[in-house]
Amino acid sequence: MSPRTIVGLVLLAIGSLLIGWYGGRWGFSVFESTVPPGMVTPLVRSATKGAYFTSGLVLGALVFGWTVLAAWLSPYFRGGKSGAPSVAPAK
Repeated sequence: MSPRTIVGLVLLAIGSLLIGWYGGRWGFSVFESTVPPGMVTPLVRSATKGAYFTSGLVLGALVFGWTVLAAWLSPYFRGGKSGAPSVAPAK
């Protein structure tokens, strides 16, 4: 692998995990705003926070995997010589 590919994968992984982290954070904020504070013990609150952030990181890993898979398979779905030309011929 070239250094350019490695840097791209690292940046993609960081971006995907950030998306997942923000997703988990958003889910926890929805939980906090909908469940009354009197119904939640500190243990339940901390366990729920951990569960939302963990599921967010799993979401980020899935986004990373799906994106890498799509980029890896994209050359197989590009138009070949049998299809119409992608650029009009110059006159």
